[in-house]
Amino acid sequence: MSSLSFGNVLLEANGKKGVLKPMDDGSGYYMINAGRIGGPNRNGITYTPNAYIRSQMSDDSDLGRRLKRGEVYSELGHPPQYYLENINGQIVRRKITDTAEWIMRLRTILMENVCGHIRRIHWDFPSTGNAPIDMRIEIIPFGTYKDILQQSFDTPDVNTSFSMRTVTKFQQRGDITREIEYFTGVDFVPEAGME
Repeated sequence: MSSLSFGNVLLEANGKKGVLKPMDDGSGYYMINAGRIGGPNRNGITYTPNAYIRSQMSDDSDLGRRLKRGEVYSELGHPPQYYLENINGQIVRRKITDTAEWIMRLRTILMENVCGHIRRIHWDFPSTGNAPIDMRIEIIPFGTYKDILQQSFDTPDVNTSFSMRTVTKFQQRGDITREIEYFTGVDFVPEAGME
């Protein structure tokens, strides 16, 4: 008899248990890797460190203002390109076909989809050269789906993954670079762009 099995190898042979813990005893916030600017993701896409994204790394930016006011949240998953609407008692999927409407959805956090609150974003710059800028977030389970995020933190074999949510300039099919025009935040996703 032959058998074949596949499993989680992220923690194999490195001596780690995969248990995520809050970054301190009192706050309940976790420090988590959340993305990269200037380096290719697992699909070969690179978000360039353009002037806009560099400006958002400042305290007096739009992102900095939202962070200072405690107004940056994480949704469960990236937004799908549709809305669920109740029409005559039936839930109907309505596809978003208008570009402006899609951009507004990407820029808008729906509180009913929130799973976490982000209190701080850390940008880790390379010491030399043009190496990628890594991003870490301080996040706490919060909102409608907080239990799902907490369960992910508490389960060692789950790869708790986050991904930046941005609006980018239009690109051609096959382009492997993205120019960010608006940085909404970071979403809790099933599979992150970065390994």
